[in-house]
Amino acid sequence: MSRDPRSTDVAIVGGGVIGLSCAFELARRGRSVTVLEREEVGYGASTVAAGMLTPSFEVETTPPSLVELQLDSLRRYPVFVSEIEAASGLSCDYRDEGTLWVSRHRDDELELDHIRKIQEDRGLPARRLTGRETRQIEPYLSPRIIGGLLVEADHQVNSRKLVPALAAACRSIGVELHEHTDVNTVERSGGRIELTLQSRDEQSVLCADQVLLAAGVWLEEGLVTPLP
Repeated sequence: MSRDPRSTDVAIVGGGVIGLSCAFELARRGRSVTVLEREEVGYGASTVAAGMLTPSFEVETTPPSLVELQLDSLRRYPVFVSEIEAASGLSCDYRDEGTLWVSRHRDDELELDHIRKIQEDRGLPARRLTGRETRQIEPYLSPRIIGGLLVEADHQVNSRKLVPALAAACRSIGVELHEHTDVNTVERSGGRIELTLQSRDEQSVLCADQVLLAAGVWLEEGLVTPLP
C-alpha cells in the first residue's frame, strides 16, 4: 500500500453521468475533485440509457413535486450541454424535436386525449394532430395512422456521446479520473475521510474533505445499512 496518501477536496465514487456532472460543476467552482470508477467511465447504466429527457412519459404516475424537478432539469439542459461541448470539444448530440405519439384507431385517440389533458394539467403543452399532420412530421409512418400528439417540450441526448464528452470536459478543468479503481473502505480519520483504493497495480489511500456516492444501482453493495 502507498504510505503517502493523496488528497482532494471531494472524492466522487462512480463515473457515470451523475458523478461526472457533479465533478464538472464542483471543479468549475474551484474544488479539487477526484472521480473513482471501478470499471471505465460510463460503464454502467449511463452509456446504455436511452437519453430520453421526457417528463411527459412519467407525468401520469409521478408526484407533482417530482415533475417540477424534472421540468427544472429539462430547462437547464441546453445550457448544461453547451458548457460540456465547449469544454470538451465534443458533441453530445442534443436534440429538441419533442415526442410524437401516434394512434391507429379510436381507442388510441381516446388515450391520446387523456394523455393530453394530463400533460396540460401539469404544465406540459401538447398538440393534437390529424393523421395527415402526424405524417408530415414523420413521413415514414403508416397511412393507417389516424392521429397523433406532439409534446414539444420533450428532448433527448445521445448518452453514448454525452459520457465521453463529460469525461473530457472534466479532464479539461483538472478533475482526476481514476478508472479500474475499487473503493474498499471509507472511514473518518482526523477530521477528514480516508478511502482505501484498489487499482490493478496497487492499493493506496485517498484523503478527502467530502465524499459523494454516485454509484447508481451498485451503491448498496458498499453500504453498512442497506437502502430500503
